[in-house]
Amino acid sequence: MDHIDTHAYWDLIWRVDANGGTDYAPFDNTSQLLNPFKDTLVFHLASGTVLDKATVVTEWNDCVPNEFRLEGPVLMVCYGSLQDWGGMLQFDYSPDLPGSVRLSSLSINTRPANEVMYQAGAYIFRNGLLKPSDVTVVEPLSDKKVLAPGSASSWLADHPWLAYAVAVRKQFTDKVEKPLPALDQVAALFDEAGKKIISSTGELALDYGRGLLKVDAPSVQGFVGTVGTGKALKASDLTMKLDPRNPWAGVLAVSLDGKPLGQSARFVIFAAAKEENSGQVWNATRTALKDPGHAPVMEQWVKGTVTLKVEGKATFTARTLDASGKPGKPLPTSCKHGELTIPLSPRNASGYYEVIRK
Repeated sequence: MDHIDTHAYWDLIWRVDANGGTDYAPFDNTSQLLNPFKDTLVFHLASGTVLDKATVVTEWNDCVPNEFRLEGPVLMVCYGSLQDWGGMLQFDYSPDLPGSVRLSSLSINTRPANEVMYQAGAYIFRNGLLKPSDVTVVEPLSDKKVLAPGSASSWLADHPWLAYAVAVRKQFTDKVEKPLPALDQVAALFDEAGKKIISSTGELALDYGRGLLKVDAPSVQGFVGTVGTGKALKASDLTMKLDPRNPWAGVLAVSLDGKPLGQSARFVIFAAAKEENSGQVWNATRTALKDPGHAPVMEQWVKGTVTLKVEGKATFTARTLDASGKPGKPLPTSCKHGELTIPLSPRNASGYYEVIRK
């Protein structure tokens, strides 16, 4: 066909209890940022792409009640951009507003944190704010290999870091046997001892020892994962320091006019942390819910500061937005010596901070 259509899910509960329900079924409750080679969304999808065929992911999700799920939209947009996939649809969506009904396994419309990261990711992906890899590693597959027992290639599984560093593709070569690609030119992107992977574009840095992804492009910068340490995290123009009350969170600053963040006349800081149902009760190992809880959904909004290097003389105003873009109350900012600081507070009850240059 003209394109590859593929699906992937992280921590999807297939097992059911004696009554046919899934709320009490066990699951792994692990992070992809900490386990990037464990058949993650990125690795699973990258292993099925084919040279000269567009890849469209018509189903993907990072499922409830996994506690690390807000990483999903950021991972997908970052590495979907790096891999130059054609489209991605997070499954599924229904009319209920975020937080108005109980969190369920797949319904992304019920999740306030997912909506924040999803909207940031969708804007980044559709507007091409992250570059595709300028390096493509192609695995050749002859008819003999395709028809071998198991009908599956283990080559990418033997080099799982590649999907986080460069674009990967398969190529069907009919009866011709071609050698596997040499990796000398890209090997330096993978630091196995330090548990770090840098993308060929230089815009993505995955520290899977810490469970932290840094995004560092001209028009989008930020971090997702283990960010709430109370210590500063630095990208090229952005520095953020989050309170330990947000041990697992995501914060991205995104330019809305296509200019680099330091020159942008309008950008939004997207910030989200953990969420759960009211009355939700875990088992002792946090691998099953003894009680799935009920609405309303409780959202742990982000507390901390974001500081951005800005160019030229200007004044800045900031305000919160709701999920539909409706403006909220104005917020204090500070701009000294070319550095603009925006405080993030749970009292704002928002994951969206719009900043406008005058």
